[in-house]
Amino acid sequence: DSLHLSERSRIFFETQLDSMAQMWAVQQISPKGLQEQPNQISEEEVKKYLNEIKEDIALDYSGVMMDLVRFYSTSQHRKTEKLLGLAEGFLPVADSIFRAKNIPAELKHLVLVKSALNPHFMSEKGASGPWQFMYSAGCLYEMAIDSYIDERRDFILSTAAAAEMLKDLHKIYDNWQLVITAYNCGPSNLNRAIRRAGSHKDYNSIYRHLPSPERDIYPAFVAMLYITANKDKLGLEPEEVNWPLNTDTVMVNKKLHLGQVAEFFNKDLRLLRDLNPVYRRHLIPASYKTFTLTLPAELKDTFFAYKDSIYHFRDTFYFDIKPEPEISSGKTYASYKPNKPSGDHTAIYYTIKPGDNLGYISEWFNVGLSDLRYWNNIRGNMIRAGQRLLIYVPKDKADHFRKLDDMSLAEKQGGKAVSSPPKERKQEVEILKEGEYTIYVVKKGDNPWSIAQKFPGVSDQDIMRWNNIRPRDLRPGQKLKIKKQ
Repeated sequence: DSLHLSERSRIFFETQLDSMAQMWAVQQISPKGLQEQPNQISEEEVKKYLNEIKEDIALDYSGVMMDLVRFYSTSQHRKTEKLLGLAEGFLPVADSIFRAKNIPAELKHLVLVKSALNPHFMSEKGASGPWQFMYSAGCLYEMAIDSYIDERRDFILSTAAAAEMLKDLHKIYDNWQLVITAYNCGPSNLNRAIRRAGSHKDYNSIYRHLPSPERDIYPAFVAMLYITANKDKLGLEPEEVNWPLNTDTVMVNKKLHLGQVAEFFNKDLRLLRDLNPVYRRHLIPASYKTFTLTLPAELKDTFFAYKDSIYHFRDTFYFDIKPEPEISSGKTYASYKPNKPSGDHTAIYYTIKPGDNLGYISEWFNVGLSDLRYWNNIRGNMIRAGQRLLIYVPKDKADHFRKLDDMSLAEKQGGKAVSSPPKERKQEVEILKEGEYTIYVVKKGDNPWSIAQKFPGVSDQDIMRWNNIRPRDLRPGQKLKIKKQ
C-alpha cells in the first residue's frame, strides 16, 4: 500500500488520454458546460469492493491502483468520460472475441489502459495499436506489418491476436495476474523479476523489479475494472460517442489515397483515417492485391457509381504522377510555343468525362491539339476522368463553350458545341411556397450531393429542382430552399 504512481507512469497514462482526445469521433462530441466536481471515493470503499467481487482474475488493492482510480476519476475525469463513451462501442466486440477464445471476458478492460482505444497510439518503445503489440509479437501472431500496412492497428484483428497471446501466456504461468504482467512487460522481464524477488510470484514482491511504466498496467487494469463498475458512484457520465459509425466496406483494386476519397466526398480526412487505421501512410497500396476500404454506409453506392473518377481524382497531386514522354522524331511538344491568346479570348475550365480524349476536346472547343497540350502541360495523350483542363476561347462564345460540361458525349459528338451554341436542356423546377421549406446557407466546398447528405430523404436533384440551379451555380453564402420532409 505504500507504493504510489510514479511521475513517469502518470505522464504515460495522461499521454494516452490526450492522444485519444484527438480522434475524430471524440472531437465531434459537443462540449459539456462547466466541469462538475467529481465524487471523492475512500480507500475503504475500494478495498471492500475488491474483496467482495468474485472474478477469475486476482484483483489486488495497492497504493498505485488507488492513485490511478483518483487519476482517472478526478484530474482526468472529462477525458475518462469520453473513454467510457468509446468503450460502449468497442468493448462488446472484445467481449465476444474473448468469450469465443474461452478466456475471462474481464480482460477486455485491458485495452482501455493499454492505448485508451486509440488505434494510432504508439509507445516510446514502438508498441502500436489498441493492444500495443511490438513488431515481433505482431508478426508472431500473423498480423501483416510493412511500410504501408499495419494490422496491429485493426481493432478486431489485434483483439483476436491479444486473446491468443493471453491464452498462450496462461499455459505458461497458470495465473492471470502474472499473465497480464507478462503481456505488458514481456516474459523475460517477468521471469527476471521473479528471480530477483527470491522466486516469489505475488505482484507486490515483483513490482519493484519490473520496468516502468509497463509494471503499472496491471494496477491500472484493476482501477479501470473498478471505475467501469462504479462510474455512477464516482460521478462519471460516459459521453455519447457515435462510434463506430454505421459503416460498410468496399473492395479497392487500384492504388488509392484516403485524401482522394475525403476530398471527393467532402469528408474530414481524420474520419477516414480512423475508420481505416491499418493504412500507415493513408495510402491503400492496391497495385498488387485487393484491399478493403471502410466507409460511412451512405457513401457505398456513390463510391461504386463514381469509382473510376475517384481513383483518378487529383492523382497527380497525391501520387506525383509524371506525364508519359512522347516519342517523336520531329518537334517535341515541350519546345512548341503557341501564340499567346489575344485580348478577345478568356480562360475557361473543362472537366474531363469518361470517354473523352484530347482529339475530341480540341474539336469541341475549336482549338489546336498542340495548344491544348501546352496550356495544360500534357505530353502525349494521357488524360484522366476528373482532371480539369484550361482552355482559351473567344469571349463572345465563352458561355456556350462552358455548357459542354453539362452535355453528354453523344451531344458533344453531334457537333453542337462548335457549330452553334448547344440547346439548354430543360430542367424540372418546383416552386416551393412559404412555410414549405427551410433555408440552407452554402459553405465553401459544398456541392448539391454533399448538401443533400445533410437532409435525410433529399437528393441532389431535389435541391437543383427546388432552387432552379445547376451544380456550377453554387456560391458560398448562397441561400438554398430545402423542402421540409
